Amino acid sequence: MIKPMLLAMAFSALAYVSPAAQEGTVAADRFPNALGAHAVVAFTQDAGLGGLSYQRWFGSLGFQAFAGANADAEGAYWYNVAGALQYRLYAADFSDWFSGNLYLNGLLGHSGSGGGTEPDYEPVFQLGLGIGIETVFLEHLAPALEFMYLGALVPAQAVPFRLGFALGLSMRYRF
Repeated sequence: MIKPMLLAMAFSALAYVSPAAQEGTVAADRFPNALGAHAVVAFTQDAGLGGLSYQRWFGSLGFQAFAGANADAEGAYWYNVAGALQYRLYAADFSDWFSGNLYLNGLLGHSGSGGGTEPDYEPVFQLGLGIGIETVFLEHLAPALEFMYLGALVPAQAVPFRLGFALGLSMRYRF
C-alpha cells in the first residue's frame, strides 16, 4: 500500500514541478522569433560587428541576421551586415520563468569603412565558428553569450588574413 502511494506522490510532484515538460517545448520553441541588439567583439583584430538583430528558430535550427552603421560629421563611416546559422545542442525549461539553450554558431559577415581623413574604402569579410549560450527569463527576455573564433579577410592590408578569439553579446526579446 505504501509503495503505490509513494509512486503516485512522486509522479504528481514531477507533473507539478515540470509543466513545460508536458508541453514538449522550451521557451525558444514557444516564442521562436526574437528582436534586439547583437555585438561581436574581436580581441586580436579590428573586426567588430554589431547592430540591430533578428533571430528565428526552426526547431533545432536557427538563423540570426544583424546590421549596424555609424557615421560622423567629418564624413567617416562604418557599416556591417552579418548572418549566423545556429544549431541547438541542448535546451531546457528549468522553471516556468527560466529557460536555456546551448547552440553551435557559424557566422558570416561583411563590414566596410572609409571617408573622413582616410578616403579609401576598406572592406572586411568575417567568418566565425563557436558556441552560444542563451538564457530566457520570464519566457521573453533573452540575453545570449557566444564564444567563437573569428577570421577576418582585409584585402587592402599587407597581411590580409587574421584569426582570433571573439565574444558575441546579445539582448533580445522573444515573441
